[in-house]
Amino acid sequence: MYSGIDSHWPSRPKAFENACQRCFETVLLVGGIPIVAMVAGPYFFMGLLGHRLLVGAPVLRILAVMCFVKAVSSTIGPVLYIVKAQKQVLRFITAALMVKTAVAAVMAYLYGFMGTAAGALAVDIFCVAVPSIYLVQSLTSYRVRWGVPLKVLGSAAVASFVPILLVPQQGLAAAVLAPVIYISLVFAGGAVRIADLLLLLKREPSVLAAVDA
Repeated sequence: MYSGIDSHWPSRPKAFENACQRCFETVLLVGGIPIVAMVAGPYFFMGLLGHRLLVGAPVLRILAVMCFVKAVSSTIGPVLYIVKAQKQVLRFITAALMVKTAVAAVMAYLYGFMGTAAGALAVDIFCVAVPSIYLVQSLTSYRVRWGVPLKVLGSAAVASFVPILLVPQQGLAAAVLAPVIYISLVFAGGAVRIADLLLLLKREPSVLAAVDA
């Protein structure tokens, strides 16, 4: 995927921007399907590991939300290597690791495993995802277009919590219902269009390599 982005930098800035945006949107859209299932039905998934682990279902929900944050940093972050920003990446990753260690120690002592998970989520947002976006936008002409990502996040939020209201047990039924609602909402909200899918199928298998200039 990133070979497609690399081929556009720096000679074709518009194609580079489109490739980055398409990659970002695709990862969020596809990643939303399992994420909403885990948020809506954490007791089902933890139950697969054993009834003793059901107590950890709320933590799974937080970790599922963290996957959305990871989708941002893991998609945008590698672009920094393409634009030769390895030193900046090393600095903020080192800082994030130190902060995460300190936060985990404090939150675990004060609030247990729930605090540790919440602290890790906060660190990933403010020390990894936000710096990744800032650096990419400051070093390149690419600017994240938030229209589709915000629709995806909104659809994911609704798809996660509606099943919780309808199926309070938060088991298998909720885990199945959530992706159905999510897929329906992303299509209804315009985050994904049938025409885009048909066009994508006609192009090369690699989404990024197929982005037009």
